[in-house]
Amino acid sequence: MPGLRLALLTACSAGFLLSQTALTTVRVSTNPPGLTVTVDGTEYSELTTVLWSPGSTHVLAADIEQQDYVQGARYVFEGWTDSTGRQYGPANSITVTADASVWSVTAVFRVEYSLQLSFFQCEYGTPSMCGALPGVITINGMPFWKDTTLWMEGGTEVIVRAQANPG
Repeated sequence: MPGLRLALLTACSAGFLLSQTALTTVRVSTNPPGLTVTVDGTEYSELTTVLWSPGSTHVLAADIEQQDYVQGARYVFEGWTDSTGRQYGPANSITVTADASVWSVTAVFRVEYSLQLSFFQCEYGTPSMCGALPGVITINGMPFWKDTTLWMEGGTEVIVRAQANPG
């Protein structure tokens, strides 16, 4: 009987081991690198690797906009993509199902740079409330009559024209 018990124990153990599923390794990152994403409620600001059980679901999220004040840059969220080439659309929060064919998921951002226009200070939203204006500055055809900050993608051509008011 001891031999039968050993055979039964061995058969049961083998069945248990075969029923265990391997974990799926998924790299979660941003493009450009170094921005912040959240994986199942935990925030990461660098490439991270997670282990998920196949078939399990997980929530990935990214802020719509992130800024680097030192470099005058902001990063505008555009969407998620995975290693299979699937595009998840513009939603900044998605639920993904762990699958061995998906080994990476990337949050994609557009980089924009600030253009500071400093020529007339006025806190009001209409020119008539600001007194005598020195003139108008147009940037790419859009008129501005007070200090402002514009955001533009790198490599954008900027045409600036200034027109002083009489006097």
